[in-house]
Amino acid sequence: MASVIARAFSVAGGLLFAASIVGFFWFYLFNLETRPAQAELGRAFTWNVTLFSIFALHHSIFARTRVRSWMARNVSPRLERSIYVWIASLTFGAVCVFWQPIGDPLWVTDGSARLALRTVQLAGVAFTLWAAGALDGLSLAGIRQLDAPLPPSGIEPSSTALRYTGPYGVVRHPIYLGWLLIVWLAPTMTPSHLLFAAVSTAYLIVATFYEERSLHEIFGPAYADYARKVRRKMIPGIY
Repeated sequence: MASVIARAFSVAGGLLFAASIVGFFWFYLFNLETRPAQAELGRAFTWNVTLFSIFALHHSIFARTRVRSWMARNVSPRLERSIYVWIASLTFGAVCVFWQPIGDPLWVTDGSARLALRTVQLAGVAFTLWAAGALDGLSLAGIRQLDAPLPPSGIEPSSTALRYTGPYGVVRHPIYLGWLLIVWLAPTMTPSHLLFAAVSTAYLIVATFYEERSLHEIFGPAYADYARKVRRKMIPGIY
């Protein structure tokens, strides 16, 4: 019975994870530009930054090896990722649902310009999904861990390995590159879009520092060699 409950918990978390991603695409690409702006800009600004910070704080804390090890010891090594996925999906969904619109549009494109920007955004979506798929989407969603063999640390499937090809041959964090294409190239750029893009990008820049430090600890010289071959973190030729 316990294994059945664990599998149901993990699968439900995976479905929630997928729903939160789809919900974000709908929220940012289509819904946000139609939401009426709030009158109190200061309150909306503070609310939005706080809302995203709660999601980012959870994401950063639970990504740390020490915290993940504690979760694996005190809950279950096979459910550690699922618990993370549940909390991350719920907090990210809350960001999308409760994000407060701010101000009038900064620009509104039409015709071929709008089509071009939307095409790049959709390319960002496709690139993000490609990069996530290269890492194994079921592992990211916390489902694969139910059956995959675990290493002595108990916090990662034994199949974890560096990727040198595909999107990981373009930049070291291709999911973040896809994210940047989505958030910065909105055909209708409102202050709400701009704030979301700026806050999330600032978070990603900070997150890459800690993620790369952890990856160096896990993979050692292999990751240093990968960083020499793929020099940019998120933006080809720039960063």
